[in-house]
Amino acid sequence: MELGVILWTVIVWFVFFVSLKLLEHYFQDSLYTILERLNLSVSLGHIRWRTTYFNHMILAVGGKYRQFWRIWFNIGVYVGVICMVSSVLLLGTNLLWMFRSMWLIYTTELPADQPTMMLTPVIPGINVHGSQLLYLFLSLMISGVLHELGHAIAAVGERVKVNHFGLFVTILYPGAFVDLGEEMLNRITPIQQLRIFCAGSWHNLALAVFSLVLMFSVQLWMSPLYMYSNQGPYIVGVFEPSPFGGEISQGDIVTAVDNCTTNNVRDLQECLMSIASNANNGSQGYLIDDLFLSSLSETSNNSERQPYCCETDYAGSLQCFENSKSGVQNFYCLSARSILSNYPSCENELNSENCIYPVLPQGVYLLRLYTKSKAGEKKMHLFAGTPEDLWYSFMVRDYQIRWRILSFLPLDLPFYITTLLYYIASISAGLALLNLAPVFFLDGKWALKQYLFYLFPAFHEKATSLVLLCSTAIFVLNLVLSVGMLLYNKDPLVF
Repeated sequence: MELGVILWTVIVWFVFFVSLKLLEHYFQDSLYTILERLNLSVSLGHIRWRTTYFNHMILAVGGKYRQFWRIWFNIGVYVGVICMVSSVLLLGTNLLWMFRSMWLIYTTELPADQPTMMLTPVIPGINVHGSQLLYLFLSLMISGVLHELGHAIAAVGERVKVNHFGLFVTILYPGAFVDLGEEMLNRITPIQQLRIFCAGSWHNLALAVFSLVLMFSVQLWMSPLYMYSNQGPYIVGVFEPSPFGGEISQGDIVTAVDNCTTNNVRDLQECLMSIASNANNGSQGYLIDDLFLSSLSETSNNSERQPYCCETDYAGSLQCFENSKSGVQNFYCLSARSILSNYPSCENELNSENCIYPVLPQGVYLLRLYTKSKAGEKKMHLFAGTPEDLWYSFMVRDYQIRWRILSFLPLDLPFYITTLLYYIASISAGLALLNLAPVFFLDGKWALKQYLFYLFPAFHEKATSLVLLCSTAIFVLNLVLSVGMLLYNKDPLVF
């Protein structure tokens, strides 16, 4: 939980509302005139703007290709049925899952790796990091605008008047809306109404698929500007003073850490986290052959006094290693580079007497960092420290700018775009599914009414009321319990 996000949100809205009230007190008529001219309405935690500026564009787009739109929105009607049924099943399953999680928490103990719910509400400051707020805001706005444009274009195709289009922000959640001619809407047939009611979610689903296609092909369509390395992340900066003493430079590629291959930045992060989470990781021991071990045994110091390189004040080039043979602990002064370069880790033979371990302070690791230079030269670098220290010793990215003339472009632009596309796909798919749930105040309410009228005209009203009441109860229970469990369990940030 990030209390800073919540606190700043409350402060900004409070200051804004107080300022508005002061302006209203001193310039009441002028303020109302300005807000009216701008088509703005403001209340505590809510700003709404409406306009007819886009009506001409919507009318042109919806009226010019009527045959195409008719086919397009007919597909949306069938997809709407699938979304509606899927939303009810998903909400019901999620509710049962949360009841089960609560029972496990109450009676025994919920496994740490088991999520408490299948559907997680997105709440800034609770499970969305402050650095991700812009992505969330933009994805909600884009998804909302495309959703409402779907309704508007479908309405034009059915010759229903579009009164105005608008945007709003409620606390930290943006959205869009469209106002349709209610009288004309009620006069058209149920299938025509279904095309309009399902159009928003159908557009959200199409947007989610389109965003996923763009996200997974970002390497291709950004290749004229950026080079992508599939051999490992690029080193784009080295922090000074560098523990590598000039051995690595900008443009080198990180290919592995110890025995963990790094194809991209995410792999490098996971490798370091894996090393940090395994205090007695087998990769910290090295399997030497019998002949070399015999030669070491002759020169080892197994007395009570440790050899010179194992003393805390030793500052030479040798590394202290240890192993246990026949119940006796032995210490050796060896070249760390020679051992790590020529002998494998003893991951599968941890109890072998031929396995020697570097003697290091608590929490310190002796790591091998493998890099590849621009010229193709492969190197191994030794690093003594924590995985976190290694991560912060240089800056890595999956992309590098292709042309020097484009050096003004930010190195993180592909990352920003990929993250935004991920957010749009996730948010838009969620809106497509949940907005067609047969729940009061959602599109699913009106779509359900027309579906049932089309299928069961004799008793559609009673069936609609029953389904709406049950589905709304399930939806509200899901919302209340998921928010409650999110706050109670202090689940980690999901974005």
